[in-house]
Amino acid sequence: MGKISVIIPTYNRKTEIIRAIDSVLAQTVKPYEILICDDGSTDGTKAIVEVIKDKRIIWISGKHSGLPAVPRNRGIKRAKGEWLAFLDSDDWWLPMKLEKQLAFIQKKELVAVSGNAFLQRQQDNHGKILDYNKNSVTFQDLLDTNYIVCSSVIIHKSLLKKCESFPENPSLRAIEDYALWLRI
Repeated sequence: MGKISVIIPTYNRKTEIIRAIDSVLAQTVKPYEILICDDGSTDGTKAIVEVIKDKRIIWISGKHSGLPAVPRNRGIKRAKGEWLAFLDSDDWWLPMKLEKQLAFIQKKELVAVSGNAFLQRQQDNHGKILDYNKNSVTFQDLLDTNYIVCSSVIIHKSLLKKCESFPENPSLRAIEDYALWLRI
């Protein structure tokens, strides 16, 4: 199947990042590397991460940009895995997340997949309740709203090379992942 690189962007998340990392370490399919991509944290996040003694954890420093795309892209550039999995530092995965998604990727011969996520009831801009339990998402679906939760995505690295990475334009802050999914 190929190596999996997990990319975790972070900024001042010392109270949440351990839960995110522990959820990756608890996976039934072990990742090749876990890239903690810092966006200039000042709260001691790095010291908290350094307590975990696992050679797969790699700290990638960076200046504060305030744009989640910047640390994610740093991780993409450094990733050695064929597959990239994204996890925000305030989210976490259930133990079989990678296993189930990789089995689905192999069965359907896909280059990208996102899973569902436990979310509070969500509404779109028109008050319509969003159904995040879709079997597939079309481009038309994505034009309506972003059904893809970044922390649930696994994508083949070659696809990101074709579509570029997360846009770093400040006008796309908080929707940079949505802009990327539309390009893909």
